[in-house]
Amino acid sequence: ELDAAGPPPTVGAVQAALADAPATSVAPEPSGSFAALVGVFPVSGLGVSGPGTLSIGRGLLITALLAGHHLRTPTLVTTRATLTSLLGGDAQALDRRLPRLTTVETIHDATRLVESAPSPRIVLLLKEECDGYDVRHLADMTATAGGRVVVLGGWPAGPTWQAAPTGHLHDPLRPEEPGPRLCVLDQVAATDLLAVIVHPDPAPPPGPPLPHVVPPKTRLPRQATRGEPRSRPDASTRRLRLRVLGEPTLLVDGEPLTIRRSAALQILVFLATSHPTGANTSQLADAIWPGVPRRSLTGRLYTTLSELRTVIRDASGLHVIEHTDDRYRLNPAHLNVDLWQLQAAIHHAASAVTDTTAAWQAVVDAYPADLAAGRIWPWLDPIREATRRHAIDACAALADAEPDPPRRLALLQAGLRIDPYNADLHARAHTALTTRGDREAATKLHAHYLCLLSEAGLDDDAPNHLPSRASNATGGSR
Repeated sequence: ELDAAGPPPTVGAVQAALADAPATSVAPEPSGSFAALVGVFPVSGLGVSGPGTLSIGRGLLITALLAGHHLRTPTLVTTRATLTSLLGGDAQALDRRLPRLTTVETIHDATRLVESAPSPRIVLLLKEECDGYDVRHLADMTATAGGRVVVLGGWPAGPTWQAAPTGHLHDPLRPEEPGPRLCVLDQVAATDLLAVIVHPDPAPPPGPPLPHVVPPKTRLPRQATRGEPRSRPDASTRRLRLRVLGEPTLLVDGEPLTIRRSAALQILVFLATSHPTGANTSQLADAIWPGVPRRSLTGRLYTTLSELRTVIRDASGLHVIEHTDDRYRLNPAHLNVDLWQLQAAIHHAASAVTDTTAAWQAVVDAYPADLAAGRIWPWLDPIREATRRHAIDACAALADAEPDPPRRLALLQAGLRIDPYNADLHARAHTALTTRGDREAATKLHAHYLCLLSEAGLDDDAPNHLPSRASNATGGSR
């Protein structure tokens, strides 16, 4: 917040410029500076891609708001997800108080706004929000009203220019022509400048005067300046662990982090199972909301992702979910996931040529419970079953190598606790009990197995006599 030390030099310069500005014009047409800004971009809209994309996006945000300072209508429309990507955690505090800015939830809302109230605007979006949506319709309506659509991250439906960190834009289809140069800003500088033009929150209704009390000055939110560091968690000391075997939980220094949205928790688990390749927006949308048209999910998906990334960043100071090459991935440098440890143990056991018993035991030890136990997410079952079968294989391999009959039986029973319906494990346990002469226990085990099948509606498939042996632990699972 602004304090007694005064604003940074950039802020002071903008304040002086705004103080000298003439009164707002009543003319509806764009001012010269805003028209010049609009003229930089193609009428059909523009995608911006490259290392300078977000910095140019922040510069465009500031430029559009200041260029429209003399206009009576909002000059910039963007989504909440886009604003959060550009400004980080300060977006929520600022977007309600920025003149000339309209923040919407989805691209559909932006389209309805442009259709219902045509006026010159820059519409600023993220590429991911445009997947599966006809942005050309929005671009045409915006251009007709004297504005432009700019998509950060590239745009398959229209021209995409390369963005350099210096702010230079380059059209790859016209390499011989120099491109325009736009303002570039980091988050700190952008929020400093936005703090100047925000509207203060409405004052509360006046109450009875209190003697000798001076009302506090309005404080404007902005990112910390370089001389006034924001109080954030020390990321270097944070330990994040995602537990997906059993009840899905994200732990920060051993303490569970509350994740409000069920869809956000699903995304975390889905990305954990998709490591290291990650998932694109289409894969996430199809998994979390199957059967729902993608174009109606764009805003919901990005709102969920944005909120999830913000919650984790605010709690830990770490960027756990990366977004590169149009794919979302969990960052293994910042996050420890129990499923990844299990997968590493499975890989080691499958390739081990010595001390295989210890390798398979590590698999069993790394499997405390089913993947996302108790959850009925539509995409989960095949992955859960594949993970479960690896644990069953480990129990069977250990039982095969165990010379001690009681210990062998205990390992088979451990496998049955993972999959009570596994016919092969039941056959092996039945054989182990019969071999040691405990026919009564073997009969009870078989009766219990038939009861389980009956309760599950599988009794018609139940054999009258269990086989004495099967070729592997997973061959007769169902």
